[in-house]
Amino acid sequence: LHHIQETLPTSIKMNLVSDQAAFVRQSIKNVEKSILEAVICVIVVIFFFLRNFWATFIPLVAIPLSLVGSFLFLKIFGFSINILTLLAMVLAIGLVVDDAIVVLENIQRYKDKGLDIKEAARRGAKEIRFSIIAMTFTLTSVYAPFAFIRGAIGDLFIEFAVALSGSVIISGFVALSLSPFLCAKVLKSTNKTMGSFIDRWLETLTEKYRRILSALCEHSKVSCLVLLGALGLMVCLMITLPRETAPKEDRSAIGVWIPPIPGKDINGMEEKMNQVETAVGPIKDAQHDLFFVGNWGASLWFPLKDQEDRDSSAQKLVETIRSSVKKVPSLDALVWSHDSGLPGLEENEGGGNVSIIISTTDSYAKLFESAEKLRQLLDAQPIFENTKHDLKLDTPGYRIDFDPNILSKLAIMPAHIAQTVSVFFSGDQTLPFSKEGVRYLLTVIGKQSPWNLNELYITNKFGHPVSLGTIASLVPTSDPDKLYHHNQMRSLTLTTDLKKGVTPEKGMKVLWTLAKETLPNTYKYEWTGSIKALLSSSGAMSLMFILSIIFIYAILAIQFESFIDPLIILGTVPLGCLGGLVAIWVTGGSLNIYSQIGLITLVGLISKHGILVVEFVNQLQKDRPLKEALIDAAALRLRPILMTTGAMVFGAIPLVMSTGAGHEPQQSLGVILVGGLSVGTLFTLFLLPTVCLWTKGRLKVKID
Repeated sequence: LHHIQETLPTSIKMNLVSDQAAFVRQSIKNVEKSILEAVICVIVVIFFFLRNFWATFIPLVAIPLSLVGSFLFLKIFGFSINILTLLAMVLAIGLVVDDAIVVLENIQRYKDKGLDIKEAARRGAKEIRFSIIAMTFTLTSVYAPFAFIRGAIGDLFIEFAVALSGSVIISGFVALSLSPFLCAKVLKSTNKTMGSFIDRWLETLTEKYRRILSALCEHSKVSCLVLLGALGLMVCLMITLPRETAPKEDRSAIGVWIPPIPGKDINGMEEKMNQVETAVGPIKDAQHDLFFVGNWGASLWFPLKDQEDRDSSAQKLVETIRSSVKKVPSLDALVWSHDSGLPGLEENEGGGNVSIIISTTDSYAKLFESAEKLRQLLDAQPIFENTKHDLKLDTPGYRIDFDPNILSKLAIMPAHIAQTVSVFFSGDQTLPFSKEGVRYLLTVIGKQSPWNLNELYITNKFGHPVSLGTIASLVPTSDPDKLYHHNQMRSLTLTTDLKKGVTPEKGMKVLWTLAKETLPNTYKYEWTGSIKALLSSSGAMSLMFILSIIFIYAILAIQFESFIDPLIILGTVPLGCLGGLVAIWVTGGSLNIYSQIGLITLVGLISKHGILVVEFVNQLQKDRPLKEALIDAAALRLRPILMTTGAMVFGAIPLVMSTGAGHEPQQSLGVILVGGLSVGTLFTLFLLPTVCLWTKGRLKVKID
């Protein structure tokens, strides 16, 4: 700005009124803050269970190594560090320590049995090696389907997937190599000297867990029914929860736009905007107010203060301004807010929450008449407001009428009249001019601007000048400003806003029904704008969810060399997803691309618990009965499952508690992860072993 000011005359001063990059910088700063908070939360959780500084250090080593490793993957694939990749790193804080925690806990268990630390590290790492590999491949395979998704969703979140998958892969290598080495070096003299009551509490908890699990194993069929019920409830919530493309963000920018008013020049538009500015009045939460007027209309723009420095949100300010603008007569204004930052997923330019394209082969007059009927019906509905369409037939104009017989007698062609009028009223660009093989665009304009046709003369082929006023007349008329086409058919776009509290699904259903009842059968209509993006993202994410489960099943089937064990492990998925969906319902959130990414992430995270239990069951089943092996395996894995869940949940809590610029997507992702991991882990600990007992027991009977 300073350098530009130096190039301007001293009479011209420049001021920085609005910097849209400030929101991005603040968003990145908030994500970096969440990363730091997640690290602190994870340290507290690990230290709570281990209560030794050096032992706590072992899993923490995975955090910097994994994050730096994710930068390497981003570099390889040509991606950048941005809000999405940083958001992936916030999640990675709680994920990358999981594998190291599992290895550390298993080595510590052998050490507590009296084994030499080197032997304990060797045996503990060897015993848990298969589970670590399975968990690493499971979580990374969740994001593999992103490579097959095209469009805005795939382009946006492939970077998120690469950053998170890269950190998980590095953490798996660290857990299998560096963690056992550090255990052999650090755990030699580590004794838990503080908080011995926590050990006693965990031992008591484990014993109670064994007794409860033993009782539940007597009713394994009931557990299977509960699992089916959870699956059904999960499907119901996915259907009934409100949906949106992305959570609306407060990006500190609102405004009022007035489309061109037929018959009004720039001065007239300025007068109207002055009325709007007076009606709106000063806004104390705005830094400035900017006023633009042009052939495209007029705009009043308010760059807002930072969220921490104002009393009202952008959405509340929009509602206040909208009620004020409605008081201005004969005005079709649009009050807007900048609430979407994802490229390709922004709201449609018309500003409506629901937008539909209507196409037909009828004339524009009939299309306008049908659209007006539909608009009036929508205005009568209590769920819609500010309904409008972009087909305007009231732009003032003139039609030139003439008598063909008179033109024939005077040897004047209609094209001559059209070209003459074009030159003097709008400029003629049809004259070709080329020089040295280069074509230049020329605009031929009249030397003076005439007031009427009498001032224009045409020379006929006999060389006689003829006044246009004697052979033609101007007739006032109204014409369309713009004519739109869609799929080679005449079309218009109808948009409407949903009133507060109305879900997009309800608005879509009512609008589609009214359009079907009102418009002729020959008319075609389809969604556009934000609704089209919503439908596209929902379809893409549903496909992602299904493909993720298929990928996980295929990888687990290869690793376990079984078709049944992966099904048992995937039985935990409905439990985790149900917890996440319930959390959305309780907090009043919605299903959007961020929460759906959270659901897909939960598929991999909850499956890790199942892998730990089922793998240990298979190991212990070799020398003891199935029920005893199940109870022992679940009891042995209780502490590492609690530790890893605690690390992941507390690592995601900074997302839930985030505030400031860009906090809406973080909260949407954090809520579903915290709810899904908490509820899913609780049910997994009790239902998974009993389902495993029922499934493996029936399979064994059939084989025998």
